[in-house]
Amino acid sequence: MPSFNLSPSRIARYFHFDCDRFLRYAATPGKARSDEGVPRPAKEGNPVARAILEGGYDWEDRLLDEHLAETADIAPGEGPRRDRAWSVEESLVRLRTAAPGTWVYQPTLRVGRAFRERYGLNDGSLHFPDCRPDLLEIREDGGVRQIRIHDAKASSHQKLSHRVQVTIYALVLDACFEDAGVKDVSVDPVGGVWLSGQENSELFDTGRTRPGIERFLRERVRPLFEATASDAPWHLNVRCEWCDWFDHCRGEALKNRGVSLLPNLSAHARRYLASLDPPVHTLDALGALLSDDGAEAALAGVASLAGQRLRLHKQVNALHKGQGFALGGASVALPRFENVRFILTLQTEPVGGEVYVFGWHRTGGNDLFGEDPRTMIRVAANDSPETLLELRRGLVTSLRERLLAVHHHNQGKDFKDQLSLQCYVFDTYEKTLLIRVLQDLLGDPEVGAAALELFFHFQSPELLEAQSHPDGTSFFPLIVLNKIVRDLVALPIPITYRFTDVNHALQPEEYGSKYKESDFFAFQLSNQLKSDAIFHAWRKERPDLAVAVEDEIGRRLRGTDSIVRGFRERLEKHPESRLVAWAPKFALPSNLGISDPVLSKLAFITRYECVSACLETRERRTRPMGERIAAGSVVPLVFGDDGIFRADPPVDVDWDESFPRYLLSPDTDEGEDAQMAYDDFGTRSSVRGTKGPVALAEVINRSTDGTEYRLSFRPGRGFPPVRPGDRFNLHLRFTDWNTERVLRELVQLDSDPSPCSIARLVTDPRSFGGMLGEKGWTSTLPMEFAEATGFTPSQKTALQAVLDNGLQLIWGPPGTGKTWFLAQTVLALLEAHRAMNRPFRIVVSAFTHTAIDNLLRRIRLAHNKHGLYGEELVIGKAVRDEDPGPGIAPVGRGEAHEWISAHPRAVIGATVWRLQAEFPPDDTSGIDLLVIDEASQVKVAEAAIAIRRLKSDGRLVLAGDHLQLPPIINGTYPDPDPGEPLLHRSVFESIRSADDAGTCSSILLDNFRMCAELCRVPAERLYVPEYGPANETIAAQRLALDPSSIKDRFIARVLEPERPLVVVIIEGVQATGESVFEADRAAECAVALREATDLPDNAAGDREFWREHLFVVTPHHVQRRAVIRALEDKRTWHHPPFVDTVDKMQGQEARAVIVSYGVSDVELALQEREFIYSLNRLNVAITRARMKCVVFLPRPLLEPDLEAFSDDRVSEGIAFIQELPQAADDLIHLDAREAPGP
Repeated sequence: MPSFNLSPSRIARYFHFDCDRFLRYAATPGKARSDEGVPRPAKEGNPVARAILEGGYDWEDRLLDEHLAETADIAPGEGPRRDRAWSVEESLVRLRTAAPGTWVYQPTLRVGRAFRERYGLNDGSLHFPDCRPDLLEIREDGGVRQIRIHDAKASSHQKLSHRVQVTIYALVLDACFEDAGVKDVSVDPVGGVWLSGQENSELFDTGRTRPGIERFLRERVRPLFEATASDAPWHLNVRCEWCDWFDHCRGEALKNRGVSLLPNLSAHARRYLASLDPPVHTLDALGALLSDDGAEAALAGVASLAGQRLRLHKQVNALHKGQGFALGGASVALPRFENVRFILTLQTEPVGGEVYVFGWHRTGGNDLFGEDPRTMIRVAANDSPETLLELRRGLVTSLRERLLAVHHHNQGKDFKDQLSLQCYVFDTYEKTLLIRVLQDLLGDPEVGAAALELFFHFQSPELLEAQSHPDGTSFFPLIVLNKIVRDLVALPIPITYRFTDVNHALQPEEYGSKYKESDFFAFQLSNQLKSDAIFHAWRKERPDLAVAVEDEIGRRLRGTDSIVRGFRERLEKHPESRLVAWAPKFALPSNLGISDPVLSKLAFITRYECVSACLETRERRTRPMGERIAAGSVVPLVFGDDGIFRADPPVDVDWDESFPRYLLSPDTDEGEDAQMAYDDFGTRSSVRGTKGPVALAEVINRSTDGTEYRLSFRPGRGFPPVRPGDRFNLHLRFTDWNTERVLRELVQLDSDPSPCSIARLVTDPRSFGGMLGEKGWTSTLPMEFAEATGFTPSQKTALQAVLDNGLQLIWGPPGTGKTWFLAQTVLALLEAHRAMNRPFRIVVSAFTHTAIDNLLRRIRLAHNKHGLYGEELVIGKAVRDEDPGPGIAPVGRGEAHEWISAHPRAVIGATVWRLQAEFPPDDTSGIDLLVIDEASQVKVAEAAIAIRRLKSDGRLVLAGDHLQLPPIINGTYPDPDPGEPLLHRSVFESIRSADDAGTCSSILLDNFRMCAELCRVPAERLYVPEYGPANETIAAQRLALDPSSIKDRFIARVLEPERPLVVVIIEGVQATGESVFEADRAAECAVALREATDLPDNAAGDREFWREHLFVVTPHHVQRRAVIRALEDKRTWHHPPFVDTVDKMQGQEARAVIVSYGVSDVELALQEREFIYSLNRLNVAITRARMKCVVFLPRPLLEPDLEAFSDDRVSEGIAFIQELPQAADDLIHLDAREAPGP
């Protein structure tokens, strides 16, 4: 066996390609390749590759000269600095002796005994040559010497492979210190990647990527090299083109009809197919699987294949027969027609990432544009920054002029005489580049205003960084054609949908432009343009090649235009596909006119959230029917003669059943057309009937098993009579009654600034708080009240902070009794004002009516217990027609302000929408204290409505916990620059982020819910060490259960009272959102606990059990259904089990909680990483229990794909979930492949 060559950069490339074969081939020494069956790598010689390499060297030189001139420690010697390096011995000396602040350039690290022994790589078959990280920064932290590793990369953004390489350097350096006996120096867990042109290195936590890399080194490296090269798994994807063995692998796939030819098949799905019995390695084998009755169950094991049987079947047939097949469904973006069409493209060179050419091509509008050219293309004459800047300016100027011409044409014309306009790009990267250009030029003195005007049209979350925003919405300003093609048609194109192949497959019947591919410009997989020509033009002064680039761009633009026309022709002819959209009459959005940048940003977020939610709803309705059923996006119904609709087939859904939020359509072509074309946005705040054969529906009742629906619906014109046996489809519709209210409020705030401005609050909360409140609080009654009612020290501190400050955030971790504290605080303040004979009017608001009602009830109960001296407490609730409960007066619509004004001291609960409608802003006789409970779920813009109605000398108290469930946010917005307010999360988190010193916050530290063991985990990992049980009784509470009475040893161990936190790691399960095995074991534990409780076996007993003793938390609705089915199979319940998602459990608690994740698929965990690994959801899930928390964790969740670590917030959640097993009082491994013992 040869000695294989490994290195940090080679392993980093392995993670980039996600391919075992690459590493096996690349690590095999040249002389051994023939014997090992490894083909020769492709010859290098690409001028662009050489330029990229030189660009990396140039960036290192700039770093040393411009950023580290005074601090870089460079090895002496002759020749370029890049060729010099410190020896192994010299490097260790420099790292131990150089002054803090020194940057050691190109030290040499040797992989020795410690590294090999740690990872089991010491058998001599694996060779690690000396490695040289670019920069090691000498630091001191608390008197401890640390080495921070940085890698210089001539790249525009940080990649996973960059983080991997830095992390491996950290592992090697740590082992080097051990080998050398160095104990006074440590490796900083923070690493950095210094990207081209950046002022500072971009830092990240190597501890996040370290577990996955160490697992790879320990578990996968040796088996890979002990097996033959031919056994190394491999797969083809768009990154493979940069691999030296791409041609070999593609040739093998084509020869064997390998399954890797399936377009956009993920590497994980490829590995999963290979693991099946029999394994699926070829398209023929996949076709056989798809024809089998068990195909749906087999595909359900991996996220990208689950529910995709029909789509996969058509794609395999397309490759087999060489013809395309429509997949069904529709696009909400692609219009049937537009008067004016613009095709855009931008291309970048890979060294600096700069746009060097742009082009646009216009179709239509000839009467308007006259002699104006239909095509414009500009190529940068050289790579100077000035030339490239002028090119970008030219793009903005030329495009704006054409769009503005259509805009002016439409002004003042009748609707029928106006022109519609639609812009297209072929691939996503072109859209990304356009947004980046507009973003970069917002501050440009020459075209900044024009760039902003275009950005108003080509809207994206990045627009949040601008200082002003549009007064309007562009739903699909720029259509990415390739994405829609992939969604709607299966084409005979292997691996990925390339521009050339799509153009040839979708030619229109007449006047098409068939693109002729050139190897000089076209990659074999990527749709970007090769930059060889522009490098020759610049480096060798070949202007003829710049002309060739221009010609190539022209061919691509015309070819893309042909795809639009040919694609439409195919869809119009196919009965299962639909074109349901119309391009809007064009108008450039005007400036919203809000001068305050904070208010303008809030308006943009508010409108963008509305549009995003609407589009998500519509896109779910336009998928092919089979995929809609699999995703729970539709419920097929059959109407019965008893007036009940029955699901056929039953579908797992998790829909809110309030308001007419549904569309009921006949299961006919006309019904499908009507529901797909339904104008959700235009009717978002309407409950009126519709025009077509579709009805607005409300679910009056749904059976617990989700099979029977009783509906109330308002049929539109053309809706057929409903007869027994008729089939219908029930979909969600988008509704929104609040966005316009928020926008009106923000406009009013800008035109009539309030002292209680949300802009001031989130930018300078300390100043805001100083403006509010009374000066010199003299009454001792509140603190006396606190003493008498048993306040804990942290509660007394928080109350004093409320008294001393006009603004106070009450940070309440789980179980600390935020609502109880608020109720007592309200009573204390009321009593103090009564004693001083001062009026004091309090408004209580929150995210939900439930939260408001809970606080009002707590206030009433506290008053009934403690009383107020000399007067009755007046509490009201602004309601519609519901009864708010005993001791709380119902206050009807339009009466709230008059009601509270009539009482000198009173409390009223109201939503922000009732406050907006009934309380005038800045009312001097209005709100003395505004309390917003669950403020960590209230969006900033919504909070602005309530805060504006606070008296200028009033008080503001916000209670919440930003580490529990946040508000629902649809968009992905850039984080603000330092010093800028955080606006796209909750008002609570926004204020905390602006209050660096914590002067406006108080934390409640006493947990009245959880025993000591359960409280320890969030205290150590999320909150502060002082957070703990309020007293010894709570700390020591245990389940009243004798485990010896339980025969099943696994269940007895799980329910052992002396082990409050139990983590069960599920092995050997491959499942997406539903794990039947896990649900079954969770249900067995629940039934055993029920049988061990001293409760009667009747409805009252079961109700008490599920209310006080146990509930089950799951992240996905499908796992919820699996747990319920398992519970129903194992016991006859007289009351429905309490099993629900995390979102429904906040605020709930029980003696025991079972957390069943269900997700046993690495790919689903990666796709839904922001949901699955949400630190907030994880926190809520494990902090509901008082005495026992059992967490079922599938192994794949603990070993996510390293790509998940690219998001720091996701990384925090992954770290938390990976630490749970170590924190558990008992850790159990349960293998589904082994029958559980008795």
